[in-house]
Amino acid sequence: AARAMRSSVSRAFGEPGEAFNAGERAAYTATGGRLSSGAAAASASAPSGAPEWARKLRAEQGVRDAGLTATHVIASGDRGGSGEGPSLSQREE
Repeated sequence: AARAMRSSVSRAFGEPGEAFNAGERAAYTATGGRLSSGAAAASASAPSGAPEWARKLRAEQGVRDAGLTATHVIASGDRGGSGEGPSLSQREE
């Protein structure tokens, strides 16, 4: 039953992997990338490296996220917790 459903979906919508590869190529060319005839065939089988602008953007996002995480950790350390912590001194009361 599952195989019949999968084949009917494939007939109606095509293969998901092929659609993904076509979208990947379209996005690459829409952002200024150029595919040669050999590159178009190669990109269908193996993903290429990200363009330089995408690597820079990812690095900037990583730095920003690390800064936001550090700010959050510091700010939450400044807040009061559940009240006074336990006394660690060994004096008798």
